[in-house]
Amino acid sequence: MAGIYALEMDRKKNVLLLDIGTNGEMAAGGADGFLVTSAAAGPVFEGGNISCGVAGVPGAVTSLVLERDPAAIGGIRTVELSTIAGETPIGLCGTGIIDAVGEAVRLGLIDENGTFEEPWFTDGMPVAEGRFRFRQEDVRQVQMGKAAIRAGIETLLAEYGGEDPEEILIAGGFGCGWTRSRPSGSDCSRNIPWTYHDDRQQCACGSTAVSARRQDSGKTEACVYHRARTGTFACHAPEIQRIIFGRDVF
Repeated sequence: MAGIYALEMDRKKNVLLLDIGTNGEMAAGGADGFLVTSAAAGPVFEGGNISCGVAGVPGAVTSLVLERDPAAIGGIRTVELSTIAGETPIGLCGTGIIDAVGEAVRLGLIDENGTFEEPWFTDGMPVAEGRFRFRQEDVRQVQMGKAAIRAGIETLLAEYGGEDPEEILIAGGFGCGWTRSRPSGSDCSRNIPWTYHDDRQQCACGSTAVSARRQDSGKTEACVYHRARTGTFACHAPEIQRIIFGRDVF
C-alpha cells in the first residue's frame, strides 16, 4: 500500500510494482484498480541462506566484475568491486549476489541448469581475490528465489488480464541498491529479457514506505523515489539482466 501511494500508481496505467525481498510483494494495475500478491522468495535477495551473504551493511559487496585468470586464486580475478561505504569486502548483499551469478554465467562457469563446472563446483568461485567464495548451494538458493518471484509475476499478470505492463517499478533496498551499484554498462530498459522485448520503462524507487511516510507528514523535501525514478538500470554483463526476470533457469 505504501508503494502504491508513494508512486501515485492510481494515476498511471498498467504498471507493475515489485518489492524484491523475502516476501516478494508485488502489485499490478493503475487508475482502473489493482491486484496484489506476494511470493515466498526467501531471504536470498537480502543476503540470507548464502554462504558468503551479508545484509546491506558497510563492507557488503554491491557489484563486481570478474574475469578468468589462471594465475589468480581459483582461476578467477576480481576486476571491479564496489562495497557499501567503501569498506573492505566482507560478503555479498543482494545485488552483489545477483552480480556473482551473472558473472559466473557470463564466464561460462555454470551451465544452463545452474551447475558450476569443476573446479568451482567443488571449491566455489572466489570473490575479492579469495576473501570468500560463492558456492554451488548459493546458486541453488538464487534459483529458488528467482523462481518464486517469476511465478508471482506471471500469475499476477495473468490474473490481471495478461496485458504487458507499460512500466516496471522496483522498490525497496534491493531496487535502490541495484541502481546505485551499476555505474556503467548497457541500458537494461532495452535489454532485460522480461517476458517481453521492447523499450518499456523500468526504474528503481528506493524505499517507497519511507517516501509514503514523508508525503503523509506534509513535508516538502524530495522523496527517495522522486530522485530515483529518472534512472535506468545499467549492468556490467547482459546475463545479469535475466537472473530474475528471464524465463530460463538463468
